Amino acid sequence: MKKVKYLAIALALILGMVMLACGQPVGYVSEDNEAAQTIIPLLASPPAVTSVTQTAFDTDTTDHYVNMPAAVSTGDLLIILFTNDGSTTVTRPDGWSSLASSANGEAVRMSVYYKIAAGTEGSTTVNLATSAGEQAAAQVYRITDWNGTTPPAISTAATGTNPAPNAPSLNPAGWNVTDTLWLAVA
Repeated sequence: MKKVKYLAIALALILGMVMLACGQPVGYVSEDNEAAQTIIPLLASPPAVTSVTQTAFDTDTTDHYVNMPAAVSTGDLLIILFTNDGSTTVTRPDGWSSLASSANGEAVRMSVYYKIAAGTEGSTTVNLATSAGEQAAAQVYRITDWNGTTPPAISTAATGTNPAPNAPSLNPAGWNVTDTLWLAVA
């Protein structure tokens, strides 16, 4: 059996709950039986992965035009997971923030970028250029109902050849008191 080198990370999005004043009014009768009052309940939506868009690059190239999701709304969180088959560096795309870029020797590099969407990214591409020709694969996660301000937290990378890797632990502040979306990537 061929051993495949990997990188594993844990990515926690401390996304919080989005509280919305919406829904049907609920009637309430006070103790003195006066006229009914209107109460609008608050509904909470946990953060959610709305779509995952994949792009594969089966031949060595330096330009990797990664497909964005077809639909993107203002304020969505976009996360690119980009893995190339060597250790060459990856240029951060304009308008994106880097969360990590780690290599496992000369075999593989994983880079993670995020962006708060402007709403114009739908069905476009973003170039992740490598410093030498590389085969690669990318996934773009579109996340909705997050708090809109706190950048994602990310663990350090773990490397190895185990066919069942575990991402390192991650304990970001607030994860146990608010809705948190966890992504483990290998």
